[in-house]
Amino acid sequence: MRLELFAIPCIPEVRPGDDVGTILAQAAQAAGEELHESDIILVAQKIVSKSEGRFRALSEIVPSAEAMDLAKRCGKDARKVQAILDESSAILRVSAATPEGIIIARHRSGWVAANAGIDESNLGSAEGQLLLLPVHPDASAARIAVSLAKSQA
Repeated sequence: MRLELFAIPCIPEVRPGDDVGTILAQAAQAAGEELHESDIILVAQKIVSKSEGRFRALSEIVPSAEAMDLAKRCGKDARKVQAILDESSAILRVSAATPEGIIIARHRSGWVAANAGIDESNLGSAEGQLLLLPVHPDASAARIAVSLAKSQA
């Protein structure tokens, strides 16, 4: 038995509506990598969320009183805090850690994560946006698997 790990190079910038499975298959083929039915492929959440258009514009978020209170406690923008609240089933911890505080939350999917998994880094042209986790990650993974299988056929 053999275990081999490799990164698929040259994945292009993913945009809303892109088919992640097809992108991965094409990039692997271009790199001379052959994917097999039994392969396990790890895909960054950011790529999936971007392809599913899970962006939320900061300018469209109106913070609640709870968001403003939490923002004062941790030093975050109250609009970001509101997005965290909207994506969470529970707030577990609030810290004023630098540079802009951390909120540990139970995401509505059940995961515990900093800032409910919301990301705003390296979003390319989506400045002023927040990137949320996929709504149904298992369904996202299933779509990618089907697309990869079709692309390999």
